Formats: sequence, structure tokens, C-alpha cells
Amino acid sequence: AAWSSGATFGRELPAIFALACAWGALALGGSMHAPMLTRSYLTAGIPPLLYVSDVAGVFRSHLAIAAVATATLLVAIHRREEEGDGWLVACLLIPLGFLWAALAPLDDMTSTTGALIAAGWAAGTGLAGWLVEGRRRDALWTVAGVSAGVAIVLAASEREVLMIAGLSLHAGFLSHLMRRERAKLLLLPMVLALTAALVASGNLFNARPPYAYTPFLTEASLGALLLVLGIGVVGWNASKTDWPDAPSGSRRLGVVGGLGIIAAFLWGRTELASAYSPDIATFLLIVYYATCGLAAIFIGRRSAMPDLRRVGLALTIFAALKAVAQAYELRQIGLRVGSFLLVGAFMLAVAYWYRATGEAETREADVA
Repeated sequence: AAWSSGATFGRELPAIFALACAWGALALGGSMHAPMLTRSYLTAGIPPLLYVSDVAGVFRSHLAIAAVATATLLVAIHRREEEGDGWLVACLLIPLGFLWAALAPLDDMTSTTGALIAAGWAAGTGLAGWLVEGRRRDALWTVAGVSAGVAIVLAASEREVLMIAGLSLHAGFLSHLMRRERAKLLLLPMVLALTAALVASGNLFNARPPYAYTPFLTEASLGALLLVLGIGVVGWNASKTDWPDAPSGSRRLGVVGGLGIIAAFLWGRTELASAYSPDIATFLLIVYYATCGLAAIFIGRRSAMPDLRRVGLALTIFAALKAVAQAYELRQIGLRVGSFLLVGAFMLAVAYWYRATGEAETREADVA
């Protein structure tokens, strides 16, 4: 029916006409005008497909037209390296637009069929990128990365942990590719993949009943662990990438490299925020902030990282302020007293470290 229905064929004629014009421009437009005309005609073919995407029986015809149009763009990109303005955005959006047009007629995108279509787009654009070099490769691999992320989401939409695992692994692989190729555009699919994984992780945490779970031992905890690992790998690879315009020792790269640590800290805070009971959760958070602050100061002193020491000091002070502000609200006397004693001990350790550091610097100055 998709191929023989006169009404359906008539509604798809605008897209077919735009595709035919793109072929003509690609074949006869010449080196100066062919790329721009081809992209323009292909762009014009996307809205007609989306406009009739709710018509019954158009799935196969839409898929065929979208696949041929995407292949036409890949041929155009393969033929020459372009330097004109606007080509990069078009080369990113046109394949993804036709992917959307191919998926839109499906009754349920989150199905095996939808995932396979997105995977096919990823494979095709990824292979096309491998056959070219320069910015063309970056653009096509970026499209492949986004398409692969869409495939993972569609395939595992009802299994959040599996989705988080797939997206985190996908982002880690792209970060390795980015490091090897120094392709900044790959940051886009990495950010999208980690954002989707973060949303899925948030759904798992929101579905968990407060004060009725064991921290770090739930399904949401497993998803968060996978997400933290993915963020850590992405941050490490990004900080180790030999960017031509960013010195490897810059503070910005140091922060990027520590994204995994930051994510792990936020995960721990989320786990303890609603653990067991309100009183116990408050006590655990106070101890958590103070412990993390003390560890940051210790590591910062051992590794000569002043920024990390400052972060640790800030966390320790915040824990003390939180103890003063909230510990009085604790109904259990033992938790209230324990909060003050632990934070006080941590603050004494911090003061001792800073005093020892100051005495050492004074002795070195006297010797000099």
C-alpha cells in the first residue's frame, strides 16, 4: 500500500521532487553551486515528509526516501571539502532531520524497528566519515554519535539501568575517539548521551521511596554508578586531549578531568539525602561533607593542588555551618552530640594541618 496508493504517493511528491532536484544539482550544478543547491533541496524535502507522517501506510516509503536523501548528502560531502559558511550546520541537521522523518510514521518509536533504523543511520554516517578526512569526518561522526545515542534510547527506553549503561559506554567511546582525532564536534553527542543518562538516573531516584531504602544498594544506585563512570571517562579523555588552543596544564582542563570526582560527590550526597530517616540523613550528610572536605585537603596537600585544598576547606566549613544550623533540630540527642563532636574533630585536624604547613614554610624561610 505504501508504494501503490495514489493518495500517499501524491502527498509524498513534494519530497520526491526535492530529492530529484538535489540529484540534478549534484550532477549538473558545478563545483561552485552544487554543494549549496544540493543541501538546499534536501532541506526542502524534510518538511513534506513530516507533514504526512501520520498517514497510514507511509512508513516504508518515508524510510526509503529518507535513506536515499541521506545517502545523497553523504555523496555530496564525500566529493569535496568545503570551506563556506553554513555547510557544517546543514551537514549535521539534514541527516538527523531525515532520521526523524523515517521514525515519525512508526506507531511506537521505542521499538526494535525504531532502534534498528537509528542504528542504520549511525552505521552509514560513521562509515562515510571514515572514508573522508578533516571537518567532514568530524561532522559525519558527530551525526553517527547522535544517531547511535538515539538507537540506545529507543532500544532500552523501558529499562533505565540498561539505557544508562549503554549511553555511558557510548559517551566513553566517543570521548576516546575525540581524544584520538581531536574532534571537538564529538562533544555534542557526548553531552546529549550523558544528559539522557542523567534524566534516566533521575527517574530512578525519583521512583525510590524516601527514607525506605539502603544507600548505594538499590537499582538507582547501580544506574548512578554507571553514569559516574561514564562522566569520569569523558572528563579524563577531554582533559588529555591535545587541544591546539588549550595548554594541558590549564585550570580549565584540571576541572574537566575532575568531572568524575564531582559526579561521584553529588551521587553520594543524593544517596544520603533521604536515607533511613530525616534525623539520620541529616547526620550522615554532615559527616559526609566534613569527610569529603578533609579528604580533599589531604589529597590537595599531598599532590600540591591548592585549588583542591580550597574546595576541601570550603566543604569542611560548610559541614560545620550545617551542623550548627541543623543539628539542633535533631530529635536524637546522640546524633546531635555526635554531629558537633565529629565536625569539631575535623576542624581541629584542618587547623593542625594548616598550622604545620605554616611552621614548615617559616623554617624554610629562616634557613634561606
